[in-house]
Amino acid sequence: METVTHAALALSTAPWQAGAVSVVFGANATVWGAVSTGLVQSRVPHRTLGRVTGVHRLVQMGAPTPNAAVPRPRGGPRCRSPRPPAAGPPAAAANA
Repeated sequence: METVTHAALALSTAPWQAGAVSVVFGANATVWGAVSTGLVQSRVPHRTLGRVTGVHRLVQMGAPTPNAAVPRPRGGPRCRSPRPPAAGPPAAAANA
């Protein structure tokens, strides 16, 4: 599903298309989280359920975090949004 999402976002030409893809991916992630948690809880013996649930939660919530540390280019030739303007005095204050 992630591959399809990345491809659809890369090929989208309108903001509403990217929004629709994001909504579908979010719904998929929600359903998958509920299903995988239910499967873990139904298949793991009761005496180890707390430990396994803790590891499962750590993997679910902690896996996206290292990806956030990967540097991304900003304002490159394929970037759709321009860089924010540099902070400076307003034009009216500069003329006063």
